[in-house]
Amino acid sequence: MDEFPHWLHTLQRIQVLDLSSNKLYGHINNVSEHHPYPALQILNLSSNNFSGKIPITYIKNFLAMIKNIDHHGSPQYMESLHSGFYYSIELTLKDVQLPYEKIIETLYFFYLSNNAFEGEIPEYVGQLVAILGLNLSHNRLTGHIPASIGSLSSLDSLDLSSNMLSGRIPHELVSLTFLEVFNVSNNKLEGPIPQGNNFNTFSSDSYKENLALYGDPLPECGGNSTPFVINNEDDSEDQGSTLKVWETIVMGFCTGIVVGLAWGYYMFSVGKPFWLIKLADRMELALLDFFGTSNMVRRKGRRARTRRN
Repeated sequence: MDEFPHWLHTLQRIQVLDLSSNKLYGHINNVSEHHPYPALQILNLSSNNFSGKIPITYIKNFLAMIKNIDHHGSPQYMESLHSGFYYSIELTLKDVQLPYEKIIETLYFFYLSNNAFEGEIPEYVGQLVAILGLNLSHNRLTGHIPASIGSLSSLDSLDLSSNMLSGRIPHELVSLTFLEVFNVSNNKLEGPIPQGNNFNTFSSDSYKENLALYGDPLPECGGNSTPFVINNEDDSEDQGSTLKVWETIVMGFCTGIVVGLAWGYYMFSVGKPFWLIKLADRMELALLDFFGTSNMVRRKGRRARTRRN
């Protein structure tokens, strides 16, 4: 592991800087050069462990990304001035890893994903009007999404997912008519989702894990969602069924008590054996005791047996 190689900013003609997946760490705001990276078109620092704030000092000097130079004539490819070899790079575009054996001069990308950058997204990012892709996902960025990003008229891919961004999605982003990939999932965003232009084409995956966002295309919160309605008829039917079950149980229990009392009376009347009379008497007392009346029955029973004896 090592820190960012600050000496690179002395290379005034460098157009592509790809340090992705190198286990680099630390802050990258240490700039001694007055105009670092004036010709830089592609910056890829993804999948490292850089921390601190996004280097605004560098961004303000990315002149090639700011000026949006018009390359007239047939497409030109980036090449080494001394060796004659063309530059090559591998970039993630629209969630697909694509190798570029030659890099056309009209490509501009700004990738800082999968690091530990913190703080707010600088408003000055909106000055990089030439970039086609902006990926700041999987960092620790806070604050609001700058409305200035709506000025990046060439942008076709914007990924701000998996940060701690809050506030609303700026309606200015609707003006990005070339935008094909948009992802702000896994943040703390709130309010309505902007509608219009390409925003009418993004799926709910672009907004998931933002508990306070609402509107299309989120069906559980949007205007097309079906409200939850309590079905009172079903509840009434369930309550009626439960009541019928309890009525059946109570009727059966009462019938048992009546039969028990009648059987006991019959035993006393016909003079059956004493052990059978005693057994019936105990059953009768047990049933009546269940309803809290056993004490009264016991007193009456004692008086009756005393008179018989």
